[in-house]
Amino acid sequence: KSSETSTLFLNCSFLSQGEYLVQIDKALAGNSLTHIVTLNAEMIVEAQKNADFRIAVERAELKIPDGSSLLWAKGYIEKKQNIFISLIKFFFSKKQPLTGIDSIFDICEAVEKKNGSVYLLGGTQRQAQGTVKVLQKKYPKLAIQILSDKEKLMQLTKLVKLKATSALLVAYGSPKQTLHIEQNRKSLEASGIRIAIGVGGAFAMIAGELPRAPQFLRTHHLEWLWRLFLEPKRIKRIWNAVVVFPHIVRGYPH
Repeated sequence: KSSETSTLFLNCSFLSQGEYLVQIDKALAGNSLTHIVTLNAEMIVEAQKNADFRIAVERAELKIPDGSSLLWAKGYIEKKQNIFISLIKFFFSKKQPLTGIDSIFDICEAVEKKNGSVYLLGGTQRQAQGTVKVLQKKYPKLAIQILSDKEKLMQLTKLVKLKATSALLVAYGSPKQTLHIEQNRKSLEASGIRIAIGVGGAFAMIAGELPRAPQFLRTHHLEWLWRLFLEPKRIKRIWNAVVVFPHIVRGYPH
C-alpha cells in the first residue's frame, strides 16, 4: 500500500478475521500492552484537526477498520474510480468489515481460552451490567469485572495482577477512550493488561439497549442510516462520516 494511503488511514491494518485472531493471540502471549483502535470515518475526520488524538492513534500497536467507510475508501483509492461510481458499486459489494462488536467477542473468546479476565470501563451501569450478562452467557469460563469510573487504575492494579491474561474494554467514546488508554499506558502495562481497546457505544448494543441494524442495511453498508434513525442527535457525527470523509478521501493523492 502507498505511504499516502497509510497516512490517511493512520496505518490501519485491513485484516481478515483469521489474521486478527492471530494478532490477538500474539498480544495476549506477550509481555507488553497492545492498544487496539477500531477506526471509523468519524475518527479519520477527527484526526485531521485533533493532533493529540492523531498521535494517540498512531502510537497504538494495532489499528483495524470498524465499519464500511474505510473499506470503501481503500478500494476507491486503489482502483482510481469516479467517486460516485465507486460508492454505487460498494453499495452492492459483498465485502463486510470486522465490526467493533465482533472484535470484542473475538477478544473475549481468546481470553477465556487462556483462563484470563476481561475488565469493562465506561458506559452506563445498566449497559455494563447488560454486557456482562451477555458475555457470561456466551463465554461461561471467562472472568469479567466492571471497573467503577472513580477508582479506575487503582482498582485495576489490585485486580489484574490476580490474572496473568487480561484485556480492558474502554467505552468512553472517541476520542476520549483512545487518549485515556495512551495517557495511562504505563500503568495499564504494569498492571498486567495485555490488550486495551476502545469500544465506543458497543456496551449499549451488546446489552440490547441499542439494537443492531437489520441485516439488509448491514449487507449494503448502510448501518449509519440505522444509527441516525435511532439517535438523531448523532447527525453531526454521521455527516462527518458520510459527507466530510468521502470529500477528504476524494482530495487525497491517489
